[in-house]
Amino acid sequence: MRIIAKKGLLKKGFKKKLLEFLKDTFPSVYKKLEIVIVGENTMRKYNRRYTGSSRATDVLAFDIGDTYTIIVCSDTARKNAILYGERYENELVLYIVHGILHLTGYDHKVQGKEELMRRKEEELMRKWKTLYYS
Repeated sequence: MRIIAKKGLLKKGFKKKLLEFLKDTFPSVYKKLEIVIVGENTMRKYNRRYTGSSRATDVLAFDIGDTYTIIVCSDTARKNAILYGERYENELVLYIVHGILHLTGYDHKVQGKEELMRRKEEELMRKWKTLYYS
């Protein structure tokens, strides 16, 4: 498990709590997990390459055999945190959780499955907030 982010992008103590949360919450994918936190321009390039869309998105998730790679956009997380009155770190975690859920079989784009994925995200975010803010 590793997290790749520019120095200073994550609050002190956040990375440790995130690693603890992910190890406890997703033990079957934890060792294979790689999280890359990028800016808007880099995310736009990844999104264009892998989906054909030229806009920046919040998260991309890939199962590359031995590795589950989740790419999250820090700029989108900051904008949405302000828009929704949420903490930046919580937005990042939501994107990571969303990506992991996709990699483990959840899909909000399948009719009838949207609510299941949304409820699972909410459950996991409550767990995260209990851990991070305790």
